[in-house]
Amino acid sequence: MKQQVKWILWLILIIHIFPVPLSFGEDDPQPFFLVEAMNAGLSKTDQDIDLATPRVALEHFLDQGRAHNFHLASHALDLNKFPSQDQKSKGPELTEQLYFILNQKLQINWNQIPDRPDGTLDIPLDTTSPLAGKPRRSIKIGGIPLDNRNVEIRLARYKAPDSPAQWRFSEETVKKIPQLYAQYGPGPLVEYFHPAIKRRVLNDDPLWQILTLVLIGIISFAIGWSVNWMVMSVLERSTRRHVSDAARRLRTPSGTFFILIIFDFIAFSLISLSGPLISDFGLILKTLLILSITWFIIRLTEVVTDFSSYRYTHRIDTEGEQHARQMTTHISVARRVIIFMTIVVAGGVILRQFQMFENLSLSLLASAGVASVILGVAAHSVLGNIMAGMQVAITQPACIGDAVRFEKEWGFIEAITYTYITIRTWDLRRVVIPLSYFIEHPFENWSMKDAHIIKPIYLYVDYRMDVSQIRKKFKEILENSDEWDRQTPPVIQVTGLTEESMELRALCSAKDGRTAWNLHCAIREQLVAFLQEFHGGRYLPKQRVLLEKDQVES
Repeated sequence: MKQQVKWILWLILIIHIFPVPLSFGEDDPQPFFLVEAMNAGLSKTDQDIDLATPRVALEHFLDQGRAHNFHLASHALDLNKFPSQDQKSKGPELTEQLYFILNQKLQINWNQIPDRPDGTLDIPLDTTSPLAGKPRRSIKIGGIPLDNRNVEIRLARYKAPDSPAQWRFSEETVKKIPQLYAQYGPGPLVEYFHPAIKRRVLNDDPLWQILTLVLIGIISFAIGWSVNWMVMSVLERSTRRHVSDAARRLRTPSGTFFILIIFDFIAFSLISLSGPLISDFGLILKTLLILSITWFIIRLTEVVTDFSSYRYTHRIDTEGEQHARQMTTHISVARRVIIFMTIVVAGGVILRQFQMFENLSLSLLASAGVASVILGVAAHSVLGNIMAGMQVAITQPACIGDAVRFEKEWGFIEAITYTYITIRTWDLRRVVIPLSYFIEHPFENWSMKDAHIIKPIYLYVDYRMDVSQIRKKFKEILENSDEWDRQTPPVIQVTGLTEESMELRALCSAKDGRTAWNLHCAIREQLVAFLQEFHGGRYLPKQRVLLEKDQVES
């Protein structure tokens, strides 16, 4: 007995220190909103309306809206803030407006709409989300911008006495429908539509929407192309060559942009088409708009850079025009960098329009390590050449128009692109070299600082030749030549000896590499002719053979 009393005292002490609630969840908010009645003013229907889960309620609303049964769809709205006598008239009106708004502005992610009465999502067991395994009485299905803020579209769970809990669009969502409809509702042009046509066009009738899009396309083409033709025709008749040339080259991309922007204005501002078909078409239209803007920017970049480089390109082969070659290179590389960045930005903006690429991006992030390695290996050559092109533009080891010698090929740099450099050789061949390879290997630039160049001419004569005679003849030839620039005096030097001849080096200069080549070929020919005529060619290189007398007699 004493032992039992002892245990009872211990139990009373534990309960006093750690009180145990007599009812579990009594203080927790109930997983629904209690109401006295739900939409009492709506007339009863012959069919049962299932709003037991968020997904079923949303599907009911969209299916009935698509069938234009807005009276049945209005049961999915919380209309309790309206007097009972007004609910029957207000319900279908607000339902039609909300249906239009959802089609126009909201893309529903059905994976986030639960199909359980308590609104519980299928969340993995290892999640740390506070919503894991907990019933909910309000679910956000999306948001729509309004007056610099985001209006949440929510489903809420309501329960009236003696009836099961049901999901409906929340009171706050219903309250915002008129404001949203005022901003995103049908455009002003719809007021002139016949009521039957208006209902068909604005409420997802595919055939009528396709016909409407075709009609809008014809009107947009006629207006856009006419406006573009008038503007460009005026500009093409300009007396300024660069203005007329720009108008001619920008005519097609600007015309395409005008047509698309007018189409977008009529379809989504004057009429405000909506629905799944229009939503998909809207993505295509946005993509085409981005592409047309990209096309226009690229063509405009080409026009501006061509005009900017025109004053320099015709001077790059002229003596002393290193500044012209540098500016031509700067403009050429800047043009390609701008075009490349424009394409990259346009591609990113286009990919952001599609939900599938957002999901793909998440998958790629999950395997970022492998993806980065693959991308690095695949793009190494391309990115390396692009970086080499930027290095050429900044450091300027070679410019467009420079005379260079690279791996036994001599010519002029004709183009520097994203990934390669083109050398026009003296015989009009084009040598195409990857930029990274070109930068990593030595090359001769004959016009980097000054096109002026000194080239040698080598002659081989007999040991008995009087070098002063050749020196005198060499000076005479140069003074009678127009290709000698007279910056370097004529020089004849004995630069080598062999067993049979002397090596003479004649030095003279010319204004550039091409002129130096022609001058040296002419001098070489005339010096050889002089040696042939001088004392009958006695001092041309000879091979001497000494015959001993005893050997001859034997």
